[in-house]
Amino acid sequence: MPELLPSLKAGTQQEHQLLEDRLDLFNRVTDLANYRRLLEGFFTLYEPLEQCLGNVIDWRALNWDFDGSRKTPWLVEDLINLGLSQTDIDSLPRCPNLPEIDSASKAVGSLYVLEGSTLGGQLITKRFSSSLGTAPDRGGRFFSGYDEGTVAHWRAFAAWVQSVEADLHAGEATIAARDTFRSFDLWLNRAPFS
Repeated sequence: MPELLPSLKAGTQQEHQLLEDRLDLFNRVTDLANYRRLLEGFFTLYEPLEQCLGNVIDWRALNWDFDGSRKTPWLVEDLINLGLSQTDIDSLPRCPNLPEIDSASKAVGSLYVLEGSTLGGQLITKRFSSSLGTAPDRGGRFFSGYDEGTVAHWRAFAAWVQSVEADLHAGEATIAARDTFRSFDLWLNRAPFS
């Protein structure tokens, strides 16, 4: 395992745990209406954040398929499957408080949070599939991540981080990862779905 990923995990443990505790998904999301509002919250954070990440550095020059790993299309698919129109989606208010991302190190730190969330999504998928009847084609595409390829995708991400980490500043990456978790916490816990 590369040195940067364990550093990011250790350096964001407090923010990650706070987000999970405050979000309390399985107690707060008890029906499809709440679930849809949760996905609206994720979409309105992911879309501007992914747009920012896509613009800050040339991912192709770093040999990462950033466009291919965007999660916003999954969220749009879910929201449409749950009854929203594209017009409804376009009119949702976007998160105004994104982490400051102005370097490759910060971009990778923030991307660590987004890619890592797909691992947690596997547990969420199972739970909501059972309690709400979601599936990848019934509002569950986002949380299903890369499906059976999720672990392999994470390993590819870890290998890629290892290949570029010599050119990154670990402190900057950790700050951006912490700030990304904080953005999630502030935006998703503003009571959008409870």
